[in-house]
Amino acid sequence: MNGIPYKIAYDNLKTAVKKVLKGCNREEQEQFIALRTHYLYDSTFCRPARGNEKGGVENAAKQVVKKFFVPYPDFDSFEELNEYLHNECVKLLEKNGKWEAEKAALRPLPATRFNGARYKEVKVNSYAMIQLENNRYSVPTKYVGERVTLKVSASEVEIISDNTVIAKHKRIIGRNQDSLNLDHYLELLLRKSRAIANTKVYRPQQLPQIYEEYRRQLLARNPKGNRNFVKILMLHREYPSNQITEALEIAMSYNIYGYDGVLNIIGQFMTANPKVIPLNKEKIQDIPQVKVNSPDIEKFRVLMGGKN
Repeated sequence: MNGIPYKIAYDNLKTAVKKVLKGCNREEQEQFIALRTHYLYDSTFCRPARGNEKGGVENAAKQVVKKFFVPYPDFDSFEELNEYLHNECVKLLEKNGKWEAEKAALRPLPATRFNGARYKEVKVNSYAMIQLENNRYSVPTKYVGERVTLKVSASEVEIISDNTVIAKHKRIIGRNQDSLNLDHYLELLLRKSRAIANTKVYRPQQLPQIYEEYRRQLLARNPKGNRNFVKILMLHREYPSNQITEALEIAMSYNIYGYDGVLNIIGQFMTANPKVIPLNKEKIQDIPQVKVNSPDIEKFRVLMGGKN
């Protein structure tokens, strides 16, 4: 709405209310107090089980459901859904004559947005993972046993060590699930490369098909094929994914199997085609002409028993 009202009425949601006191008094959550302090507005709370105090809001919500969700919209992400809802709300506001008066009463927003994330300190377990609520998120293996700070928002989890973000994950919506980043375990897999096919951090279905095909062909030709493959995966830290995928396709077509060969192909992608400049005739006029005679292959017919 691009503005701040002087007061907002709330139901007794747990996000805002820690404890319901007598009358309209409430013990508010610390994060909710921080939100109000940032935007400088007052809060008031409806009495429990008094739906009439917020009847207008409830009726409006029912109308929104009918307008925006019948028929049920189909979106690929919450971002698309939120954009759709925002645009539809703006259309409704533009048709409401009271909206102009409402906007005039709003105070301007501050220069910076409120940081709604919460912070928590945790310890990295022996599997290079941290636990948040009932889910687990990976970090680079070198942080095993260390204490790190989580920055938790509604959609993202950032893991911080020494003021540096060491891992980012989409926040899991669910319980008892893992969010694993293969790159976090590559140093460990380099030492224990035989385990790559059986570890759950390597998921071939999440990579282009060429990766697993190349790994199998590489392993069939080289006992240390898995180690070479892990080094190829590490190239993602320096080069775009599409270049590595293309390099693997070219390598397979020319029967080139190994880390050095793939790296060489990628290096050719990064090198511009050399410009060929013809030699000046004056500079080569003193160079003698060399004539190479074709070899006589008749003597090899003896080895073939005289057959053509």
